[in-house]
Amino acid sequence: MTGEDGPLCDGEGNWYISHTGFLLKKYVDSTAGSEINGASKLPYIVFRYGEVLLNASEVAFYLHALGVSQYNGRPTIDLALETMNRVRERAGGEEFKITINELTFERIVNERRVELAFEDHRYFDLKRWRLADEVWHFDVNNPTANMYALWPYKIYAPGTANHGKWIYRKLKVMHRVGNGNPIFFDNTMYYATYPIDDGNPYVEKNPNH
Repeated sequence: MTGEDGPLCDGEGNWYISHTGFLLKKYVDSTAGSEINGASKLPYIVFRYGEVLLNASEVAFYLHALGVSQYNGRPTIDLALETMNRVRERAGGEEFKITINELTFERIVNERRVELAFEDHRYFDLKRWRLADEVWHFDVNNPTANMYALWPYKIYAPGTANHGKWIYRKLKVMHRVGNGNPIFFDNTMYYATYPIDDGNPYVEKNPNH
């Protein structure tokens, strides 16, 4: 399934298309004819219940970490675990529920990354957690700051168990701004610039700009 533009070409013969058939399904209406401009009935994701549950889980986890053991008569750590597992239940992951011992800040970070993928949350989550400069530290040896893709190969071996199966090589994406350079985020980027004038003496200029 593709959008109304279809597969795109950069004018130099490079087509932006998946040759495997594995494409992003989120945001895509599978109804025939929906690719026509204005024909899709799929609502655009702005704020949904899965995010509400993840927000609640994170807040309850923080309250527990701060020493607040109860909220409305319920243990805060239980609330954190329950709301996170409800996200997994809604996605059909009943058998993948996490336990109380697995509930960590790192688990919350990863759960939001997976559940809210392609919904424009990751950048702002990492900023508010003050992790963006670590995850996107400009370094060719930093795996989280480099973009990767899967290069597919279909196995041709008639008469064997692997015939027709796919294998994938994980390769660094080179076709991006900076010719494959790592993503760059440093401490100065946590703060936005703000116009300074004489109207408000309480506003101070960001020292990093």
